[in-house]
Amino acid sequence: AYFSPAVNIIYERYIFGSAVQGNSQSINQYVARLRRLVSTCSYGTLEAEMIRDRLVLGIRDEETRKQLICDAELTLDTAIAICRVNEHASALKMKSVSVQTTLVPEQGDKITTGGNASENW
Repeated sequence: AYFSPAVNIIYERYIFGSAVQGNSQSINQYVARLRRLVSTCSYGTLEAEMIRDRLVLGIRDEETRKQLICDAELTLDTAIAICRVNEHASALKMKSVSVQTTLVPEQGDKITTGGNASENW
């Protein structure tokens, strides 16, 4: 006869409690992963609070974490919204920096380096 092994709640909660946002993982992916992991933890009505707390603890962005911690009335939905906005702003900032660093001086442009201001490309 086939039977399902008993779920080890302590182990499931350990896995959930250890979950941090991966280097290439978006906020949406991280939250989806937390939702999957929490489903086997038997937290009942505390599930949303546990996801919120794990989100605050596990996100990569320190500034976003500080912002979330300052909100004494923080809900899961608000935390996710703040994380998404900050993630989007960071992506735009990175895109802007990327565009600026790809600009290359054209031939004939003056390059100023230290005290020598008359080198040409």
